[in-house]
Amino acid sequence: MWTISKLRVIALLLPGAVALGASAGCSFVIESRDRQCERDADCSGFDGAVCDVAEGVCVPASSGTAGCEGPDGCYSCEPVLPEEFLNACTDSECVPYDNAQLQGLLLEDGSVPPVP
Repeated sequence: MWTISKLRVIALLLPGAVALGASAGCSFVIESRDRQCERDADCSGFDGAVCDVAEGVCVPASSGTAGCEGPDGCYSCEPVLPEEFLNACTDSECVPYDNAQLQGLLLEDGSVPPVP
């Protein structure tokens, strides 16, 4: 049989339990990380999705390297194929070569002198 003291305990604990359950439920719905993915494998839970590494989100896969194009057209996903390694995005800086430095190294007809 319920007594007054048991009803008071339930009345005091019930709001706290409801609030705790609601806050725990939100943590399962709201993404707490700032990036959804870092590689294609992180998107395996989404059928046919790949990781857009630049944005850090899973996007639908389509033909070619959609979702993997980084700034200036480099390959921003984790490279696997040789052409992906050759075109992979890096944090390096491009420094153009000054062809004027070649003056005096070429013969007058534009050919390279023979090796001694």
